[in-house]
Amino acid sequence: MLTHETKFKHLVMFCQPPPFDKTELHDEAFVFAICNSGDSRSLCCQLLPCDVIVMTAEHARSEYARFCPGLRLRQQTPLLVVLADERTAVPEYLSPQAVVPERVTATELMAALRNLLPALT
Repeated sequence: MLTHETKFKHLVMFCQPPPFDKTELHDEAFVFAICNSGDSRSLCCQLLPCDVIVMTAEHARSEYARFCPGLRLRQQTPLLVVLADERTAVPEYLSPQAVVPERVTATELMAALRNLLPALT
């Protein structure tokens, strides 16, 4: 049973494994899932009602990433975070809410996600 004290967690879906050990991902505001082990064609974020999608710059430039803007037609729009050293490496049509360095640590990524929390509520 949900109470007024129940904390809702936001689902963060990685399109590919993150550049750090996934066991470092723990935050009371988020649940983390990895869509696949590197197959860009699998779009779990279309199947699961995620709150945030995290993808690499390489994936952002792939033809499969073109499906991601369609995800924004859902009732709840997932936020997009791209791991890229240059914002110019990200196609403009994706319009990510955040671009963080490719070699981000788990701690740095969680800090960036916490900065996006107001946009999730």
